[in-house]
Amino acid sequence: MAIEVILLSVFAALTWGISSFVAGSTSRRLGAQQTAFATQITNLVVIAPLALLLPGRWSPGSAAWGALAALGGAVGFVAIYRAMALGSMGVAVKLQSGLIALVPFVIGVGTGDRPSVGAIGGVGLILLSVTMLAFAPNAKQANEVHAAGSPSEGSSRHRASQLALLSGLCFGVAILPMAQTSTQEGLVPLVSYRIGIVLVLYVLLRSRSGRPQLSRREWGPLAAAGTLSAVGDAAFLTALQMGPLSIVPAITALSPGVTAVLARCLGRDKIRPIQACGIVVGLIGLIVMNF
Repeated sequence: MAIEVILLSVFAALTWGISSFVAGSTSRRLGAQQTAFATQITNLVVIAPLALLLPGRWSPGSAAWGALAALGGAVGFVAIYRAMALGSMGVAVKLQSGLIALVPFVIGVGTGDRPSVGAIGGVGLILLSVTMLAFAPNAKQANEVHAAGSPSEGSSRHRASQLALLSGLCFGVAILPMAQTSTQEGLVPLVSYRIGIVLVLYVLLRSRSGRPQLSRREWGPLAAAGTLSAVGDAAFLTALQMGPLSIVPAITALSPGVTAVLARCLGRDKIRPIQACGIVVGLIGLIVMNF
């Protein structure tokens, strides 16, 4: 596997991790849906000009792959927001992240990818890293679990977990159409993909809270988060067009580790021992991939 693919995937993970940290800090005031809508709008505003400026083949086929991916992504967004409404937001997102890493690997190997022994070992370590980062509960989540004891609350948490897993499955499968594109198509598939996602989020917001309204102060960090997300998307799609489906998404799944480190250094969050070990395991996985 070319070193360029690994570097692009790592760069995507870094930019996505930073974007998640910036957007996550704002979402505490605005809520997840408003935050997601604003970042996706900015993402689209950045990606569309990039797709025009950079080499890329504009064709119905290119747009169709992105639109097809948007179908899976749209279901994923609906499922994850429903899961957040029923249970802990942190638990729902963390359950989702594991499947987003695992599903493309299984599909890639099943459709003909033949990664090296080192690559398989590296992916295994990265998946372990994602699990360690995702399932390290904080004190607040632990209190939520112990406090919820009624059958109805237990049923809601179970339903939220199912929806979070469905979301991860849908986002994981949505990567498959993008993997069918080539470098000749450039970033064109991302434009139709983001248009589809923005439309779904707009409908969700209108049905729940009316027209989305954000102040100029709130748009600043969300615009930065959306721009970083767009840059990460561009790096990810390029890596996916050049490299194997079974490897690239697994590397980019390390983005929660970047968010955790930033939350520790710039915020008030603490990195627990299992999370610190998860970051180290992920870095070892990246090194092992080169053998």
